[in-house]
Amino acid sequence: MKALILTEGGDNIGLGHVTRCTAIYQGLLAKGIDVRMIINGDDIVKKVLDDIDCTICDWSSDSEQLFNMLDGVGAVLIDSYLADKDAYSWISKAVESCFYIDDFNRIEYPKGVVLNASLDSAYLDYQQRDDITYLLGREYVILRKPFWSVGEKTINKEVKSVMITFGGLDYSKLADDVSGIVKKVFAQAEIDVVDPKKCFMSASQVRDLMIKTDICICAGGQTTYELARCGVPTIGVCLADNQLVNLEGWQREGFMDYIGRCDDGDMQEKLTTALKNIMPQSERKKRSQVGQRSIGGNGVVSIAEKLVSLSEVNR
Repeated sequence: MKALILTEGGDNIGLGHVTRCTAIYQGLLAKGIDVRMIINGDDIVKKVLDDIDCTICDWSSDSEQLFNMLDGVGAVLIDSYLADKDAYSWISKAVESCFYIDDFNRIEYPKGVVLNASLDSAYLDYQQRDDITYLLGREYVILRKPFWSVGEKTINKEVKSVMITFGGLDYSKLADDVSGIVKKVFAQAEIDVVDPKKCFMSASQVRDLMIKTDICICAGGQTTYELARCGVPTIGVCLADNQLVNLEGWQREGFMDYIGRCDDGDMQEKLTTALKNIMPQSERKKRSQVGQRSIGGNGVVSIAEKLVSLSEVNR
């Protein structure tokens, strides 16, 4: 069986789509599926494509080139905020099975499978239709291969290391401001700022850093699931509207302290309070356990199994 993953990423839109599609790529390979990625992106995308069979092109607007790429493909998985409803529609008609990764009920999808692994996906009021299959919730959480198997996190008595990461967009000033606040609360702590635009880290390197670090301050995207899997007590900052459901879900879960949007006037005061609240070892241990209980490592394997079984039904 041949499958194609269509997504996007780069300097102006970040790397979240590419990261999670890379994870699904690995899951499909593990099931013996012949898979390729087509990415609407730029040079920064190439840094995160280790051992990935992919093509960089604007597939959402070059329908003729994409149509040729679909020859012999049985299933397509689309993860895009840029492609419009018409693009989704004609792609779904060109293959046996079409899967759509969704975060916030973005559009009315054509016939196929809607995948939303966020904690609160069941509450997004998806329209029930005979021609749509929904894969919703944490059973399908998308994690890169190094995060499939992670041991119980060791919680240090003191906070010795703090990780800061806001994804692939340019939030260097925010990272600097956050670093300054962290230094005031944890004067002796080592601070690791993860910025893929400045220094790319492999999935294994990111996992190892998460295992080492005591606290993370991050945005509300794909990274939150990896942090929960590793049991890293986390403080969340909203950088975009599509992150809000995820951040609020993690806060209700008891894993994360969500402190608001990055441009809120009182963000610095809220961050200082959150850092002090998360300081006790007992509090960090509680949050760590919640995170690791919340997320399993078999999500992409479950997605791959569904893709295979639903594609066979549609033949």
